[in-house]
Amino acid sequence: MASQDIASHMLRLLGPNDTIEPSVKAFFLSRNGGILYGAGTQARHALMFSALFAKPVRCLLVSPGGRDRLGGHDHPPVYAADAVPPSIDKKMDVLIAVDPRWNGQISATLRNNGFPSIFRADDWRAANRAISNLAFPGYLECYGFTRTADAKGETRVQADFAGGVFTLPFPECDRVFLTDVAGEFHDIVLPSIFGNLDLLIDGPYECGDVALRGGDVVFDLGANMGLFTAAAAARDCRVYAFEPAPYTLERLKRTASLYRGVTVCPYAVADVNKKVAFSVNADLESVLSTVGNTLRPVKVKGFVTIEVDAVSIDEFVERNGIGRVDFIKADIEGAERLMLAGAKKTLARFAPKLALCTYHLPDDPEVMERLILEANPGYTIEHKWSKLYAYCRP
Repeated sequence: MASQDIASHMLRLLGPNDTIEPSVKAFFLSRNGGILYGAGTQARHALMFSALFAKPVRCLLVSPGGRDRLGGHDHPPVYAADAVPPSIDKKMDVLIAVDPRWNGQISATLRNNGFPSIFRADDWRAANRAISNLAFPGYLECYGFTRTADAKGETRVQADFAGGVFTLPFPECDRVFLTDVAGEFHDIVLPSIFGNLDLLIDGPYECGDVALRGGDVVFDLGANMGLFTAAAAARDCRVYAFEPAPYTLERLKRTASLYRGVTVCPYAVADVNKKVAFSVNADLESVLSTVGNTLRPVKVKGFVTIEVDAVSIDEFVERNGIGRVDFIKADIEGAERLMLAGAKKTLARFAPKLALCTYHLPDDPEVMERLILEANPGYTIEHKWSKLYAYCRP
């Protein structure tokens, strides 16, 4: 579907809704190019919403001396509000995506630096909830998804595609589930199921020779709520979906139950089998993402540390008698290097295609490439978006 058609559909969907502040609604529905003021959690939500509304965001602004706090994700460039390069048109729409108590001060800063078109929200929590609840279902409609109910009355959404039928659970009261799915939809479902690369944020998990094939044995590491698992299972792949976070694990199980050939593995992935301390978000009802679950300690309000089982890929493969591994996808919050250290035999023996996130730690691209080539020098490695893609020629 073309961008203008998506925007028109969203306009019809959001038009009568009064719970979204007019200024926020106007920003996302305007066809002008966009700029976000902020580079933190709310800016990430705003980037996701902009993608849902097919509104391009050209850059992010921060206060003089401010910094990018988006965790290294692939996103538009970040500039200080008083040091914007001439290539950025200051007449574009600017949405203030920070704590509303700073709206007045930031508005003055923007006007003083020549930005005339300023949009703001007085209650981001309400706006996030309203847009998530309305925009994502409407967005699914743009791609031909329909809602059905199973024998238990549980709602699911499904769409036909060239390879079959793609299905997701759709628990309408579970705001965290819906928002997390919405945040990954552009990078997983649109490229893998619909072949659409127009709205990428962090980059797809399939690129060039690193692509799923029907019948592949797939390891989905950091499966989260199961979007990539579903994309692979819908194409008749055999999937082992790894997810240690209890809250997320329950939602992954719901997704996996819609497909045959999915094994849910309640483990973190590391270099050896062991117990590990795992930081999880304990305040899921007040935030819109489970991002942050990690093997690395997180000293942030709302996070707690639990103990989980971690496995190495090599030991898991041997213990379960797995005869081949064709594809490994990993978004495991900085533990990708540990995973590779514990997968040397698997990489050497099976040469699976690899699609790994490289934005968690500054030296991820270099460290991960070195570990892959040490295990199997036959790999060809490519870096694109926020991903590392690796494959061996037949």
